[in-house]
Amino acid sequence: MNFRVIIADSGPEFEGRELVKRLSNSGIKVTYTLINGVSFIIDKVTKVFIGASSVLSNGAVIAKIGNSMLTAIAKRHQKPVVVFSETYKFSERVNLDPININEIGDPNALLSYSSVNAQKNQEALKDWQTSKNLTIVNMKYDLTPAENISMVLCELGKIPAISVPVVVRESHKELDEYVKDNDEGADELLDD
Repeated sequence: MNFRVIIADSGPEFEGRELVKRLSNSGIKVTYTLINGVSFIIDKVTKVFIGASSVLSNGAVIAKIGNSMLTAIAKRHQKPVVVFSETYKFSERVNLDPININEIGDPNALLSYSSVNAQKNQEALKDWQTSKNLTIVNMKYDLTPAENISMVLCELGKIPAISVPVVVRESHKELDEYVKDNDEGADELLDD
């Protein structure tokens, strides 16, 4: 194979490690780095691929924490960013604030994920729960603005991020027609 996959991972879950294992076991050349190494390796990248938890009506993407930083670096270095998402993840919602709607993970996971310094890190912040001046926040997702997205790849093909509202509107039309067509049969069932 004449390509290499670079996986940028982040803690505390390190989900990329499983992908590294699967790809390398399949004979694909893989480079593994943490998210903080992306700026040093971005010149070797031709395209950036990310998954989406949700694609919003304004073309912004909600994805695992770190993706917004990754796409900002890619844009600065003029690397195309491709988002993989099924259309059922397309939403009418618009979110300008990544903190507004988010999922918070276990704060203790942030304290214990570094195997090299785990003991030292845990000791330094061991009493964080009783501290009045310290809060530890383990955000799960961040918001990538549409201007950092080159295209969204879905079952409809490749579409620009700004076309998400069209897809959402058309899927609602199809759903409304389906409901209208099947509504009479449902009414008959309810009458029985």
